[in-house]
Amino acid sequence: MNRIISYVILGILISTVMGQHPSHLPALAYSNGDTVVLASINDETIKTIKTPIDIGEFSISPDLKNLILIPSHPGKYGAKMYLYKVESKELIQIPKNSINAAPGKSGIYSDPQFSPDGSRVLFVAHSQAEGDLVEGSGPLAVLDMKSLHATVLQSTSNIDGLGPDFANNPKWSPDGNNILINFEGSMAITEQDGKSLRDLSDLPSHISYTKSPFTWNKGINWIGNNCVFYQAGNDQNMINQSGMSFFVFNIKNGENYESAKVLGLTNKELDGLYSYVYPNAIVMQTNPADRGYEWRIVGYILVTRDGVRRKLKVDGSSAVQLLQRNVVSNLPPECK
Repeated sequence: MNRIISYVILGILISTVMGQHPSHLPALAYSNGDTVVLASINDETIKTIKTPIDIGEFSISPDLKNLILIPSHPGKYGAKMYLYKVESKELIQIPKNSINAAPGKSGIYSDPQFSPDGSRVLFVAHSQAEGDLVEGSGPLAVLDMKSLHATVLQSTSNIDGLGPDFANNPKWSPDGNNILINFEGSMAITEQDGKSLRDLSDLPSHISYTKSPFTWNKGINWIGNNCVFYQAGNDQNMINQSGMSFFVFNIKNGENYESAKVLGLTNKELDGLYSYVYPNAIVMQTNPADRGYEWRIVGYILVTRDGVRRKLKVDGSSAVQLLQRNVVSNLPPECK
């Protein structure tokens, strides 16, 4: 969904093996215009980083030394992409080789995400900045941080022999071997080298396009290396951004669970989910007076696994997401 957003906040949950968040470590990162603010899990400012551009999307390397920046692009699928080195303040346009760009034009990129070890960056390469989903479709690509060259993941470049689909919201698995990806109304998993694509559009297993309330699914994030956390719903759920059902799927044994059993969070507690990184969630607050596609975000709430809810200080003029972290310890038994 394309919305004009004037501020961006990127929430980073840095988990220890017990899932706790030391108060002296950065756990949240807000951006306002050209500035990124690192804050603790208690919303206390730790560091402020000023960049040379008005930020639309960004990703922070695990060592917090590099930023991937995409300028603000209201009403468009993406924009140019840059590497910003925090210590030297150097800004470099990336990748060095253009990916999926029209002749004579710059690439249109979105959804950047550092790999868990910081050596690669995953992103979406759109065919154009505007138009319908077919016109803006594009594959996933991976940037090598040493060479700054990118490679298209071939498994996402020709879906069912029809070319690339509209890829979005990709997530690395904690070990960096697999990638969870969303297309138009369905999710899939591809290997990090792009050799194969596993279609997960039939989840949950009882999904039926004629008898079931579920007509789509969307991957949210990994829980360890074996489980995928996802949501499913119908067209009305998508319009209202509420009433979704949440599940956890084990990609190794094929077992599918309701989220309450694995995560300790019910559908009601996850209603309005905006982003999730095990074991915590961020849900959005919307204006009750809004209807359909006219709904507006007015705030965000951090929800812990034990159901504790804490309102974040940012308002609805900001956007929030949680960055993938290498969390593989203290996992629920269904995902070990």
